[in-house]
This record gives sequence, structure tokens and C-alpha cells, in this order.
Amino acid sequence: MKKLLKKQEQQFTRFVPEMVKQELDKLEYKRKDDLYCIIDLIYRKQINYKTQLQKIYGYVQLPQSVFKKLIVDKNSITAGLNFLIDNNIIDVNPHYYVGVFSKSYKIAPELLSKKVEITIQDKNINKRIGLLEKERKKFFEKKLEFSQTNYFNTFKIDADGAYNFIFNQAVTEIKTLCFNKRILLSEADIKDIIDCKRKWKSNRGRILLYSKELHNILHRFTTNHFKILCIKNGYLYFKRNDTNGRLDTNLTNLPTVLRQFLMSDEKLYNVDIKSSQPYFLYTLLKVEKAIPEDELERYGKLVIGGTFYEYLADEYQKYSGKIKTRTDMKSMLFKIFFSKVESFAKIKEFFGGLFPNIMNYINETNAIHNATLANKLSTIESTTIISVIIPALGKLCIKPFTIHDSFVCRESEVNTIIDTFNEITTSMYGISPSLHVKTLLEDSLDSSEVEEDDDDVLAIWDDEFLNEINSYSA
Repeated sequence: MKKLLKKQEQQFTRFVPEMVKQELDKLEYKRKDDLYCIIDLIYRKQINYKTQLQKIYGYVQLPQSVFKKLIVDKNSITAGLNFLIDNNIIDVNPHYYVGVFSKSYKIAPELLSKKVEITIQDKNINKRIGLLEKERKKFFEKKLEFSQTNYFNTFKIDADGAYNFIFNQAVTEIKTLCFNKRILLSEADIKDIIDCKRKWKSNRGRILLYSKELHNILHRFTTNHFKILCIKNGYLYFKRNDTNGRLDTNLTNLPTVLRQFLMSDEKLYNVDIKSSQPYFLYTLLKVEKAIPEDELERYGKLVIGGTFYEYLADEYQKYSGKIKTRTDMKSMLFKIFFSKVESFAKIKEFFGGLFPNIMNYINETNAIHNATLANKLSTIESTTIISVIIPALGKLCIKPFTIHDSFVCRESEVNTIIDTFNEITTSMYGISPSLHVKTLLEDSLDSSEVEEDDDDVLAIWDDEFLNEINSYSA
């Protein structure tokens, strides 16, 4: 009976910016838990993504159906949103199209601050959160039940260490911004800007006179703090993406620099595929037999040998006279692979000069919708990693966490994972790609956060990402 009563009275928490909490404490509102849930949802949606757009302080689209999962009454949702807007706690973008784009919201810029945890008192909201938690933990692919169970039981983070890291990171970014704009502020003043202490309002105002980048820095800080708190408090998700088959978890959307704070009884390593998207394109081209053998094999040797991006950089210098880094060439290749046919004409002309038939194949594949090749490659990747390799490792009692094309594992598991990976990919595709093996600390140090690598850019292949890269000029 006691267990049943405890289960019925379970309370959940939501996360809101500290300054928002202070403002709401001054205001009278009958259903404050509605307000906390609305504020929480504005950031909760953003933790599912890790594209460049998420690093920019902007509006988040939220349809009424999202709010209704917690606040069933439509009038209560409207009243809560209007209250928050009228009291300058959230801003609303009035430009939306019914049935196409939902209204979008963001936290008022002057209230951007670290998160605090609020215990929800409303019994009905707690009940709905509980039901959503149960539904979220359901998984319908039997072969991955062992992996999901392990994830929910063991995925932990050093929350204090991670928070100190993002705080110091924000301090460094604001210092750099002040230096570039010739604004004289002490380190204590800058810390106060983040902590909302002493002269923080006037000092934020001084910086904002010269640059709105401060909002982006504070937005990244608060978003990452939200991600940390979700892991700390066990608000974990583990789901298979319906579009591309990838496994989406709190880990896949955690910035690379924060992976070093994951906790385990052994040192953790990341084993990932070198040039993974070029490799999976190679496997696709081999299966479809759409490219002349000599061009395909030339492409394949560069990819498998791990020198593909360096080759492209050398050839691009000959083509344009411009020096590009390996990272530059990765970014360029994503545009070639995943943009609309008419986008980035100059760099596609360059790539087509090296691999004319492959370029034609990419254009033909993306002719109707530029997500087509992206979804094909991610489907091959997810089939290989999630559907085949992870279950094979499970039979060996190895349960790594995955970050799309890589495995986070204990030191004692590294060699078995490499051997299993090579054996399976060779069996499936006739050849295995090169692999990177790094500790999570080394991986974090090598990451150039404000951070971009293969996994970060391609953490989700959806219209948002594809629209983003198509908004750039070649």
C-alpha cells in the first residue's frame, strides 16, 4: 500500500532560468506550474538538436500539441503563454502559418541565466509527466532492449565538473568578445554577467551596445546547462529516429567537449569511423554499381586510407589558389553531399572535376529533395552500427554507448569492438574503414568547440539542418 501511495504521489521537476524564477516569484498567477512547464519546454525541445542553429539565440517553434501533453486545457495554455508574454518573460515571433509553421518563442534576453530546478506541485501535470516518462522508455526493437536497459541504468555525468567547464567557457567567450570590442571589464565583472550579480545588467548593456553575440554566448551556456541537468536528474531518452534509423540519445546531442565528464568505473574511449560519410557513400555506390570502376576505386582508396580530406585540400589549392584545412574540406563536402542541386555551384564544379560520375550521382539523387542522399547514408550507417554491430557486441556482453558512427566504451572493450567492427563491415561491404581511437578527454581536447566535427554537424539530418547549409553562399 505504501509503495502504491508513493508511486501515485510522485513529483517531477522542471528547469527554468534563475532570473525567470525570480521574476515569477514576484507575480501572482493561479497555475504557476503551467508557466514552469511552458518555460521548460522552450529549452527542452532544443536539447534534441546540435546543429549550428542551436548555437544561435533565436525562436523555437512549439505547436500547441507539445504544450497539451502536459497542460491539457487549451484555455490554460493560451492564458499561460499570454501571461508570460505580457510580463516580458518570453518573446513570441508573430510570423507563423497555420498548418505549416507553429508560433515560436524564446526566453527574454535579459533573463538568460543558469537553470534552477522547480518541483511541480500540480498532481495532474505530475501524472502526465509520469506517463510520458514511461512512454519515452518504451522501445520496440527487441534486439536493442539490452542496450537501452544499460543506457538508462549507467549513463551518468559529473554535473559539477561539466557546469564549471561551461561556465569558464562562457567567461572565455565573453572575454574575447570584450577584447575585440575594446570593452574594459574585469574577470569578476564577466562572471557576474553570467551569474546575474551586482552590476550585471549595466555591464550586459555595455556589451550589447556593440554586439548581440553576448546573447548567443548566454544562450549556449543555458542550453548546455539544461542538457547537463537532464542527464544528472535521469531525464534520459533513447529512441530510434523514424527518418534515418539513427539512435538519438542525450549522448548523441551532448557537445563533444562535455563527453569528458561522463562517469564510468573505467577510463572511457571513443572509437569512431574516419571519413564516415564518404565511406558510407562508397558502400552505397558499390552496391548500386552506378559509377565506373576506376573512379570508384580511386575514391575508395582515398577514403579507406584516411587521406580523403587532405587530398581534397591539396586539389582545391591547385583549383582556386586558396589554402583550406581538413576541417574546411569536411564542411565543404557536407555542402556537396547534402545541399540542393543548384546550391554551391563553384565547389560542386571543383568536386565534379575530380569525381565527375560521383558528382552526377549526387545531383541525380538529390534532384527531387536534397535530403535523399543524407537519409540513404544515415540508413546504411544505422543499419550497420545499430542493427548489426551493437547486437553482435551484446552477445559478447559488451554494451557501448553509440554516437551515430562511433562507440563510447570502456578501455577493456576497445580491441574487441575494433575486431568485431572490422569483421562485420568487411563481411557486409568487402572492406572496412579506418578508425580513430581516443580517450574521451583526448576527444574533447581535439574538439574545437564552439565545436564542429562530423558528428556535431550531422547529429540530425532534417530539414532544419538542410535549410541551414542551403542558407550559406558558396
